Amino acid sequence: MDDVELTQWLLQNRVSEPGVGFSGFHHSKPEAFENAASKLCDLGLRAGMAPLDEKMLPYRRWLEEQTQAISGMSAVNATGDRSRKATQMALDQGNLLFEAVLVAARLAWMGYPDESIGALQSKRLDILHALATTGNHAIYIDQDTFGDYPNNSFRKRPFVDPRYNGILPSIHDLYSLAHFPRHLATETTLGKI
Repeated sequence: MDDVELTQWLLQNRVSEPGVGFSGFHHSKPEAFENAASKLCDLGLRAGMAPLDEKMLPYRRWLEEQTQAISGMSAVNATGDRSRKATQMALDQGNLLFEAVLVAARLAWMGYPDESIGALQSKRLDILHALATTGNHAIYIDQDTFGDYPNNSFRKRPFVDPRYNGILPSIHDLYSLAHFPRHLATETTLGKI
């Protein structure tokens, strides 16, 4: 199979519709969006190629919808509230933000100029910058303060406070920042990056 055949096969067989659940975006399987889209980027596919544009359109629409939900999120949850409700809300927001950043990073890498991609990248940069400027890098908590932490092989290992779910930088943030839209890269923005 040559590169053209491989690329066509990957595009047809590895990229599915968004919304298949968290593992549809993030997983070690080759059909997870993060892996399939990254491979397509590595192979040189970019915005403006009709077969790619067709496959990415549902993801671009999905991201536009998610950007609306994310726009109201606060930059850093510094309330200290560790109640089950607050923790679950932080986890839900963190998962949504994680998935959206993962998708936006790949779409930006492909060169899509969508306003929702730039808006999400800017929002994410503000979140990362707010965390970095707090000077508080004590992100771990004692599992016993969390409540129903399971007694398993991870017991007494560092446990990241759930309030930081979706706030700490990830590899997807690095991809996103590496492909930050030039028209949004002001001197202030570049300083934050």
